[in-house]
This record gives sequence, structure tokens and C-alpha cells, in this order.
Amino acid sequence: MDELLTSLRVISMIKEGQKARIRDGLIFLEPNSYGAVTGLRRWLNRDNRVTTVRYIRNIINHALATYQKEPSESLKAGLAEAVKGIDSLCVTYGDDATTLASLTIIKEKILN
Repeated sequence: MDELLTSLRVISMIKEGQKARIRDGLIFLEPNSYGAVTGLRRWLNRDNRVTTVRYIRNIINHALATYQKEPSESLKAGLAEAVKGIDSLCVTYGDDATTLASLTIIKEKILN
């Protein structure tokens, strides 16, 4: 449960223009998402929006399933806070219809 809450908290901390990377099943935020060095490192490590959206989808689905089995206020709050980070990613990837649609569906799952 702690890893799930941690992942939700990190998702909630994503800011507009910021990108994430996934390592060993955990999400990390890029301190600087711009520049040639960052772009090259992301390319070499295969960090991309598809991987990020897939990770977020899995975390949200897991959190929602866990909440249905055993509701808790901390999980409910974590899901609500994660919407902020998802909104930021919607701005970051606003020029990509597929990514934007995927993020919107994830957000709607949380809100419903």
C-alpha cells in the first residue's frame, strides 16, 4: 500500500512541461525536461510518453481496485491528488491526440 500511495503522490507532483521516467517499477520526475542531454538520455533509456501513460494507467487501475476492496481515506485522497499531475501531463502532451485521450480516460476513471 505504501508504494501505491507513493506513486500516487509522485504523479500528483508532476508539473506542466515536466516529464517522468520509470525505473524498477517506480516513477521518477525529470528535474529538467528540456535540452539535448535530457533528450538523448530519455531516448537511450527508452523513456517516453507511452511508457509513462501505461505506468500511470496501471497505478490508477490498481489504486481503484484496491479502493473498491478496502476503501481508505488516504487512497481516496491520493487518487484525487493524482488528477493534478494528470492535468499537467495533458498540457505537456496537448499536441498528441492519442496521449491526451488516454490521459483523459484515466482522469475520468478517477472522477467517476
